Amino acid sequence: MLCFWGLLFGGLAIRSNREEVMMRTMPATPATVLSLRPHKSDFAADIAFTRIANGASVVCRTKTLLKRGDERAHVGAIVHLIPRPDSCGEAVFIGPRNTTLLATLSGMALLSSLVSGVIAAQSMLRKRPTA
Repeated sequence: MLCFWGLLFGGLAIRSNREEVMMRTMPATPATVLSLRPHKSDFAADIAFTRIANGASVVCRTKTLLKRGDERAHVGAIVHLIPRPDSCGEAVFIGPRNTTLLATLSGMALLSSLVSGVIAAQSMLRKRPTA
């Protein structure tokens, strides 16, 4: 179970790191919130933006989630994001990421999994007294 959580947090940390790299290396573009619908504890938003692909402008419209407490969560708001160069989907919103926390949790869970595996293996290999 610890190994599962370690791999899960590791995958999330890799994605968060990829988004941080995109924020550092790629240009941001403004997007307009077209509509909002309540979705669990967030808002499902339709957004429109323009990305550059092969020197040409491509108009994109996609769905994304905005947090309820986010000041951008209203129709007509302008949000800044970094679009993927090859797709209109999975645009990265500019903002802080929790990569370090996720990587730390992943490492701790994987290390704990390894230690518990070693302890279990040693316990199974230990000679038992015979009566």
